[in-house]
Amino acid sequence: MKLSILGLLLLSAISLLAADSENTIQLHNGELETRSSSKWAIIAHRPAGNRTLVAFQLFENKAEAETEESTNLSITTFYLKDIESTMAFVQTLTKKAEEGEQDSEYGGWVIRDWSGKQGEVEYRITDARLTHDRLGIGIHVRLAWPILKKNPKNYDAKMKKLLRDLLDDITKRNPPKAE
Repeated sequence: MKLSILGLLLLSAISLLAADSENTIQLHNGELETRSSSKWAIIAHRPAGNRTLVAFQLFENKAEAETEESTNLSITTFYLKDIESTMAFVQTLTKKAEEGEQDSEYGGWVIRDWSGKQGEVEYRITDARLTHDRLGIGIHVRLAWPILKKNPKNYDAKMKKLLRDLLDDITKRNPPKAE
């Protein structure tokens, strides 16, 4: 009896440690790798083909618990040797920023910040795109979060940092140019 209680306690401790761990995510037929927090729920995962995708629901904002709104993140890759996939990737890169949209650059990534509505709720949306020469793919990362009255004071800044950290991780794990 004591052994099984000790085993349960050990298993609980391991589970608690794993709750703050990270998962390795593979896309583009296993050629692109990044990490995700184990606190993020995977809501879609298509790891192979000309367009690959992983999408998450993030549980970073307690204000969302009382609503149907949620913070979401997606990573999509586009095989740039396929014309249809290439067109889907470059279409938004060639489109000029509309009113209220802001373009910038971060570590080789093209960034576009904008706002949009889902129903009655306004969302902040950041799209980040990178052409990965070595793998022959385009990478698109989108982070979208609802603007709620009860959002933590620095939630926008926290989301921007989360995105920059993810972009840094993707670039570090998958150098865009051959070394």
